Amino acid sequence: LVACAWGTRAFVRDYTHLRYSQSTQKQAVDRLRASALSGDGLVITSRDAFDSISPFVPDQEVRLFTRDDGEFRPEAFEEQWAGFLTRHPRIWLLLDYAGGQNADWNEYLTESLRQSRHEMSDEWVGQEQRLFLYASAGPESERLEELGAAFGGSVRLQSVSLDAEPLRGGDALRLTLRWQTLKESGAERKVFVHLLSAEGQILAQRDLNLEPDEGDQRVGLLLPLDLAPGAYRLRIGVYDPATGERLTLPTGEDSLTIEEIRTR
Repeated sequence: LVACAWGTRAFVRDYTHLRYSQSTQKQAVDRLRASALSGDGLVITSRDAFDSISPFVPDQEVRLFTRDDGEFRPEAFEEQWAGFLTRHPRIWLLLDYAGGQNADWNEYLTESLRQSRHEMSDEWVGQEQRLFLYASAGPESERLEELGAAFGGSVRLQSVSLDAEPLRGGDALRLTLRWQTLKESGAERKVFVHLLSAEGQILAQRDLNLEPDEGDQRVGLLLPLDLAPGAYRLRIGVYDPATGERLTLPTGEDSLTIEEIRTR
């Protein structure tokens, strides 16, 4: 486990160099510069990516978990990892899938964050690296929506827990979806979560794999920075990623709506 704090003055030329400007590392840096907040943490599982990215994110504490030494010993770093989690409400996770040598660290870090955080976003940067953002659980005041909505007769969304207090633009709306499997289908399914304006325009959205066997599925939705105070709606549904076809409810509708998501 390596911690690093870098300055940037000596690296400006490299960042604007043509070869670097076209690299996967620059894609990650651009994303972090656009969206990371001061005080966010960043975890990387590739030494090359760590060396390339760290100089350009001086406002983030950066940690490296990798198999450079040929051993996978997470127990040796539990105390440091717990401290890192405590220091950072938001954590970016850049996973490297090249060659599979970091598969154990990728799995360990992902599972650790998913157990205690809400996944706010994920995207591929290049073909072998994936960038995630996780945010800590929201305030203790939660609003529980009992739903019991069965999609396609195969999976039921029993309830949704979400932040009870009004949020501001740029905040993270944290949701916990409680699923129940009704019938095993074996087919891949995805969940979509949309934040809608009063006119039905999609203002923010997430698509992620449906994981009913896990019971509670934590989902995060980043609200647009320019979102005006007011009342919005949340739309949730399930679809087949191969065809795009949505699974329907017994009413014939292909999604359900939660009213009165308020911002201030």
